[in-house]
Amino acid sequence: MRDDSPQWRDVGEPASAEEADAFRAIKRLLPDGAICWAWSNLTFTDTRGRLSETDLLLLTQTGMTLIELKGWSGRITGAQQRWVLGRGEVDNPRYLTDRKAKWLKGLLAYLQEGNRRVPLPHIRAITVLHGPNCVVDLDDPSKADTHG
Repeated sequence: MRDDSPQWRDVGEPASAEEADAFRAIKRLLPDGAICWAWSNLTFTDTRGRLSETDLLLLTQTGMTLIELKGWSGRITGAQQRWVLGRGEVDNPRYLTDRKAKWLKGLLAYLQEGNRRVPLPHIRAITVLHGPNCVVDLDDPSKADTHG
């Protein structure tokens, strides 16, 4: 996707220089034309009033992908629930990202009320690890829907 593509919308500012670099790298991987739309740093309020920030939301012919970017570096180990980084333990980001995708689906279903002619898109949640020297050393179940 070109840098000036109208299909990419920066809704908010990147949280860091590394996140801005990740956006540029992802943008280069996306096709030009109206088959893919992207919104970076999108914030939405779900039907229960929860405020959610999404690093990147993609809309393609196959559905939506909600992407959580993590600029963690070094070796990442652990199990499905908790990961170990150089600075300590963190929760596997997959679970929060999946919850955000479900909250967004609920919001879209609420907004769709009365207009059932348009089916709701499938919403996939993934985590992208993009930090320098990031080494992911997790077993397969622990790194499901996680990419680097």
